[in-house]
Amino acid sequence: KGGGEAGGDCVCFHEAAGVVCAGESERAGKPLKAAVVYLLYGSEKYFEMLREAIRWLSFSFLEQFPYPIVVFHSANFARVVPGGEEEGVTYLDLLREVASGEIRFVEIEIDYREEHRARFAEDVPTGLPCGNYSINYMHMGRFFQYLLFRHAALDAYDYVWRLDGDFEITLGIPCDVFDIMLRSRATFGYYYYFDFENHLCGVLEGRNAAFEYAARKGISPNHLQDLAPQSSYHGLWGVFQMSFWRSKAAQDFGEFMDATALAYTHRLGEQAYYALVTGLLVSPVSLHQYAGLGPFIHRTIEIVLGNREVNGLNMIRDDVFCPEASEWDCNEIFECSERSDPPPWIAKRREPEDFDADRRDSWGVDLGDDVGEG
Repeated sequence: KGGGEAGGDCVCFHEAAGVVCAGESERAGKPLKAAVVYLLYGSEKYFEMLREAIRWLSFSFLEQFPYPIVVFHSANFARVVPGGEEEGVTYLDLLREVASGEIRFVEIEIDYREEHRARFAEDVPTGLPCGNYSINYMHMGRFFQYLLFRHAALDAYDYVWRLDGDFEITLGIPCDVFDIMLRSRATFGYYYYFDFENHLCGVLEGRNAAFEYAARKGISPNHLQDLAPQSSYHGLWGVFQMSFWRSKAAQDFGEFMDATALAYTHRLGEQAYYALVTGLLVSPVSLHQYAGLGPFIHRTIEIVLGNREVNGLNMIRDDVFCPEASEWDCNEIFECSERSDPPPWIAKRREPEDFDADRRDSWGVDLGDDVGEG
């Protein structure tokens, strides 16, 4: 079903155009425009995590596939590092030093919707009963659900790869993540689908809101009814075809969900939101699951994703669009072999129990205690 550049409910793939997507797009045959996106917001402790993440990504992916990085950040990271070894050096300067190529910085301030400000000024949300979260943590959720797909800094990109700033990819990625999206004709690329374990974190309320929206608009959900009630796509890794996520259908649903304020009242996470959008609006065949990579490092803890079956949907060993990745598959079932030796700047990883006790960075700055921001 077409629409795309000629209008309608659907969006043509990258190379196609016209009412039935039979024509050639103006972008066909041109270099892929894509970027890796991070958010650095709130407490300075997250700077150290992001710096390690960028160093690893440069080693494992960007040196071979030189796409730009876009870092959205709060104003405090544009300031000079207090007590740094070199005078006048900002936190952003130190991130630029470890990036292997182009890196852009976009300063932002995340706030509530206009109609929610008075309400939450008197009763600051904490995310209870899901958990006791800082307001900046929940602002992060709103950013990745709503603001990311509306920011002008991403207008030039066909695809965006969102990664968490505390997520380290330490083994090489042998294929172009963005090219896989194009070749698989995917609107959304994920690494791990799962049933969110905490039903108090807005997943049921979000699902009910999605079905309410569908009823109001006369939309027949594509496959949302086939997913488990607490479905999520792991938030550490998500690749977006921006033409879909910025389409009228996706934007209208995003407006509706943002107006519910579930990101604040129930800590509805972007992991669940992505399942709602795609389950409502697109076919499962336009979702791409990456596989064969890892293990990964999350806050110094080694994690393995995608190694258990959930409703028959999750367990795959191979990514058919990246067969090379299978050679480096690492999980509890299949043998693991490293793609390459760690880079020389990694002498010894800190142990997890030492992480919170030792926030003194290699350039001699104590990042201080967490003051409830994130």
